Amino acid sequence: MYVPKDEDIAKELSKEGGKEAKEPGAVSPAFVNTMIKIKGVVNKVLGSMKVEELQSKRDTLATVFKALFKPLFYEKNCLVREVVVQEFIIQ
Repeated sequence: MYVPKDEDIAKELSKEGGKEAKEPGAVSPAFVNTMIKIKGVVNKVLGSMKVEELQSKRDTLATVFKALFKPLFYEKNCLVREVVVQEFIIQ
């Protein structure tokens, strides 16, 4: 979960790129590139770990991701409040 630092930033982000997010919970156009970067970070971290590491560090992954996501959201003047690892599948 992330939050804009103030109300003006929230309004600016919701309209960035000339488009507003169409539905509640939808990714704002301002965050499309940020979400692509986030997916890259997740894939890089998980791809660099062996199965044993993933299993042993499962409880700390949210903390690791939160630290790595902070600079990406800082660019948009937002704060990262919480990271939830919703699914965890090892193939």
